[in-house]
Amino acid sequence: MRMTPVFAFALLAGTMVPLLAQVPAPAVDFLENPPSIDGALEPAAAELPARPLAYAVRDDGEALSQPYVTCRLAYGAEFLYVALQAPAVSLVSRDRAYQNGDGFHMALCAPLPDGGPSREFYVLGFSPGADAAHSRQRAFVWYRNVDLAFTPLEGTLLAARVAEGTATIELLLPWRQVYPFHPWLSPGIGFNLCYVQGTGETGRIYHFALPDDRLQSEQSPRRYVPLTFSPPRLASGARAFAVLDRNHCFTGEKIALRFAVLTASDQVLPARTALLSGEGETLSAWRSEIAAPRGLTVGSSEVACDDLPPGGYTVRWTWSEEVPAAEMGLSVLSGGGSRDLSRRLERARGQISPGSAVTLAHRIQEAEAALAALKPTDTAAPIRIALARIEEILQAASRGEDRIASQSGVVRRAYRSKVDGTLQPYSVWVPPSLPPGRKVPVMVFLHGSGEDDRSVFRGGSGRVPPDFLGLAPNGRGTSNCYSADNAQEDIREALADLLANYPGDPDRVVLAGFSMGGYGVYRTFLEAPGAYRALAVFSGSPDLAVRFLGPGHPDFLAPGALAPFRGARLFIFHGGRDRNCPVEQTRRLVEGLRAAGAEVEYHEEADKGHDAPGSATLAAFDAWLRRVLS
Repeated sequence: MRMTPVFAFALLAGTMVPLLAQVPAPAVDFLENPPSIDGALEPAAAELPARPLAYAVRDDGEALSQPYVTCRLAYGAEFLYVALQAPAVSLVSRDRAYQNGDGFHMALCAPLPDGGPSREFYVLGFSPGADAAHSRQRAFVWYRNVDLAFTPLEGTLLAARVAEGTATIELLLPWRQVYPFHPWLSPGIGFNLCYVQGTGETGRIYHFALPDDRLQSEQSPRRYVPLTFSPPRLASGARAFAVLDRNHCFTGEKIALRFAVLTASDQVLPARTALLSGEGETLSAWRSEIAAPRGLTVGSSEVACDDLPPGGYTVRWTWSEEVPAAEMGLSVLSGGGSRDLSRRLERARGQISPGSAVTLAHRIQEAEAALAALKPTDTAAPIRIALARIEEILQAASRGEDRIASQSGVVRRAYRSKVDGTLQPYSVWVPPSLPPGRKVPVMVFLHGSGEDDRSVFRGGSGRVPPDFLGLAPNGRGTSNCYSADNAQEDIREALADLLANYPGDPDRVVLAGFSMGGYGVYRTFLEAPGAYRALAVFSGSPDLAVRFLGPGHPDFLAPGALAPFRGARLFIFHGGRDRNCPVEQTRRLVEGLRAAGAEVEYHEEADKGHDAPGSATLAAFDAWLRRVLS
């Protein structure tokens, strides 16, 4: 979940922003070899310019007039080095420390010619004190472009130490983890960083390189400071880096590999390019020689891929036997793309159910939109796989098989909305075997902020008993709190479509949700109290829409707001260390619900943050489900 942007105007409306143009940032120094990452600055790192994070603000909106956190930057052929220092007697280590302290998040952006906010970027999260239970928070990609990613940063080194009243956090980030950004091959690199310092029991101070109240927010462009990089120089040997000009192409097209070579003396380097299958087998390989005078040489070579069939490949480029190879993913897409799939769907309509036909129409529409939005560095593997699956379903339909209607497990379906005629998706969990002639309970599970319906049943927060049907509405967006954008209409229409296509029992529907989806549970019950037998809220926030969207949306902590819940049955869980949706609010809400006449079973786990519940709470949840549905 993003932070509440309570300090936006305190930062952006004052006099601090123009200082950026008055203080030119020094160029990022080149280091021939990476420093040791142990939380103590080596001499070479200590000599780097200490750049102040000059924009600091408390979480109550109060700006600090004397910033005191500094950032050192350096780069090498294979890495970006970052060192942060702040006065401290100890390092705070909260849940999601990259948001709540002590940790940081950092953006690397493709700059625009006019310097405007970028929609092509990485936002990375770092929690140096994360324990084993929260190891996924330690170093990860938070956003890739405007979408949530939550993928680990492999090979990244992070360490922190507090000594003599100063906390030092060191990061060594491989350039490969933020492909294709590289100082020698990128037209430019924009940078921003926010160090989040924990204060007191729950307080936070945000220290920015450049103030950006959307730095933590999904579906938003990012602001940045353009970086300049010092010219590199080697004492001995050679370094190199390579990228593809595109990481996807259509059959019959050619692509180029762009490389940069840094040498300490005039050399001729033997380069080898290999094309590998998705299984790792070498399909072809060719050698070339690179004439590299002393210093930096940038060049390109052609990759022979124009005769490849559609599929996933790897391009491996090696410039010496001693240096590891550069490996880049490549997707080859069918030249026909999705152009003829709609025509084939029309011919297949008589062979499949109406619901399956609408679902296929949405999948084709979605693939076309994704193709149109591809960036050069996208490998396009999800699109390639989606098109191949549509092809398989259409082939089966020509034989009279309805693959969508007969599929179990997780199925992404769609309906045509009566609101505006658009195709809208939702996800379903279908038990492996449905009892013939019997209706089964339905669990409607609302996704969290920054996610969509696809995340709920595929490793996400959605928990559905094995003999239930599960429904994850999309809600027409990732972050509307189910309180705008026809989100409530979407929930109703998705549930109606599920009941029309599967044997769900409309009298045994349970509404549940995690984080933003937890708020969505309260909001949806307010809209349609008679549709749900019971409600389950995991780490929800009772006033989220007011904080995200502004006044005019329900605040369930407001006087009288809980009167409609009289007689409702709720299961509520919250983590005692949750700072994204503060647990104190849920405690107040539970008291208010009980006072309003609701039946509430409340579970709190003291060591949990903004997380899913542990096994004991889940066992209690399963028992509660059986009880309320009996």
